[in-house]
Amino acid sequence: MIMEYTSIPIYYNDKRYNVYQNELMNFFIFLTKVHPAFILDKSLKAQCRQFVLSACDELCDMNNITLADFQLRINELLVFLQDAHTFVNIEPLSLYPFSVRYFNGSFYLYSISSRYKNVTGKVITSMGGMDIIDIHKKLAGMLPAENKIKAGITGSHFLNNPSLIKRLGIDGDVLEIVFSDGDRINIDKENGTNNQPDQMTVIKPNAVTARQPMPYHYRIIDSICYFQFNEMFDSYTYQLGCQLSGETPDENIIHSLPFFTEFLEHMIQDMNQKGVSLLVVDMRYNGGGNSLLGNMLLEALNIHLSDIESYRTYIRPSSFLKEFYPFLLNKSAEISVPVE
Repeated sequence: MIMEYTSIPIYYNDKRYNVYQNELMNFFIFLTKVHPAFILDKSLKAQCRQFVLSACDELCDMNNITLADFQLRINELLVFLQDAHTFVNIEPLSLYPFSVRYFNGSFYLYSISSRYKNVTGKVITSMGGMDIIDIHKKLAGMLPAENKIKAGITGSHFLNNPSLIKRLGIDGDVLEIVFSDGDRINIDKENGTNNQPDQMTVIKPNAVTARQPMPYHYRIIDSICYFQFNEMFDSYTYQLGCQLSGETPDENIIHSLPFFTEFLEHMIQDMNQKGVSLLVVDMRYNGGGNSLLGNMLLEALNIHLSDIESYRTYIRPSSFLKEFYPFLLNKSAEISVPVE
């Protein structure tokens, strides 16, 4: 698949300011012109502008700032959009030789240089003297995320970047990490990115919530039914997709996939027989698919769609879209929705 990228138009360029200040201001103006968040929330522009002006003051001295400093400010601006899919990578000019992962509410030391023994897999309680809970809160304001879980997941991948560590308010070339068992290590940052961690751990998933290799499955434990909804896809969806695309269905695939209606009927019957009082629907692994399966689940739970407030879709073509992506406008014109 070939992706097409187009440069952002220049809306702002003041020769009195440096390249980072101009780029940040230009990006802010671009977002206000094309991003729907500024249509939905009229006060958002003023909030973002206040942040951008403050960030430009911090980026005034080219001798004391780096590309990573600029990238961090871009991410902090993107936080206002509340879109976890939109962020920029932070330039890894130097790294601490370890990596962290966020899992089930805790930050773990996932991998580290073999110079440090018997610490992988441990829960981190503080870094650089800062409590990991406070670090987690700050990450939510530094990297775009819909919620604190996503902030932990995304942020964990950048916790070995000295630029982000410094932005958290942690100074020094040596980073102290303290673990829940009382152990602690001091790690020196290393220039370049070739010094990769070579000692890794396997984080064992929870026996109940571990991802299963099937579109959906359930498990009843006492009065709780755990329903893992991994994919909105079933035999009917597959056959419908083949029909719409003109492809011949594969009989082996048809027989290997369940029908979601049959699955729901069996699960609810089992819940009733075993006196289940709580249903937990886990959609953390769900990548989407046929949304009708979600409607079926709601109806099966006596949550009628007619009782749920409906929504309308509005298309607001920007000048940027019209100029650089006209083919998308042609496609959107085929969809019958109100245009605003």
